[in-house]
Amino acid sequence: MFFTLFITGLLVSSFTITIIFLIKKIFQIQLSAKWHYNLWFLLLFALTLPFIPTNLIAKSNFMPLHTFQGNQPHESNRPNGGAEQALDKSDHTWMQDFATNVNRPDLDHFNIVIASIWLIGIVALFMLYIHSWLKLRSIKHSAMAVEDKDVLDLFSECKRRLHISKKIRLLQAPQAASPMTFGLFTTYVVLPSGFQQWLSKEEIKYILLHELTHYKHKDTFTNYLLIFYQIIYWFNPLIWIAFRAMRLDREMACDTAVLNRLDKHDHASYGKTLLHFIHSSSLPSSLFH
Repeated sequence: MFFTLFITGLLVSSFTITIIFLIKKIFQIQLSAKWHYNLWFLLLFALTLPFIPTNLIAKSNFMPLHTFQGNQPHESNRPNGGAEQALDKSDHTWMQDFATNVNRPDLDHFNIVIASIWLIGIVALFMLYIHSWLKLRSIKHSAMAVEDKDVLDLFSECKRRLHISKKIRLLQAPQAASPMTFGLFTTYVVLPSGFQQWLSKEEIKYILLHELTHYKHKDTFTNYLLIFYQIIYWFNPLIWIAFRAMRLDREMACDTAVLNRLDKHDHASYGKTLLHFIHSSSLPSSLFH
């Protein structure tokens, strides 16, 4: 029954989110940025549970409905026992059906309503994400390969520092307002066009380390999972709050990983780069051409 699945998903997701927030609150200082982020993968696992077939989790055996009658005298031993037994069973069946109809109202119509609302929400969110995907696709099609030798050498150096051997395409696009990394099979790191004009070499290095760290942590794949579960569980407002917190923790984990690879005297410069880039990316788009 859909309503049962709906309620199960709502309760499981809400309970797991509450537990994760409690753990993060109680052990806020003890947990590293990485573990603050990793805790959210418990939620992704919990969100899968309602869709696992029950026969894979446990097998339920039901007792026969009339087992309790086994200790009663056999009606067949009485005169006309067979006819009376048949009549009693007929009466019992009729009464049982009547009680079922009175005590358990037909939920088919209610299930259809709930399922329809759920599907409408899924379609609406799916269309929004399709719109975002088309914008991302447009950015990729308008992008051009970065040909600056110094930047390419810096990109290769950052890949070596992170022990990344896979080929990753470095692009620049006029429609990109900020650096981004995307692609499951072919990975792209896209920077705004003209980034060399307002970013120093050190700042470019910090940004490349940041984006490549996202790739190394498989954050692109995780983001697709978040999108999938956010579409499925759109009806639970706690999911939206939890995924927003998870994305913030992901950025914190990424920044912490980059800082751990830098010398301590570079930490302040890295922080200033983030602030500098936020300011620069808000400038008119003409500066990016």
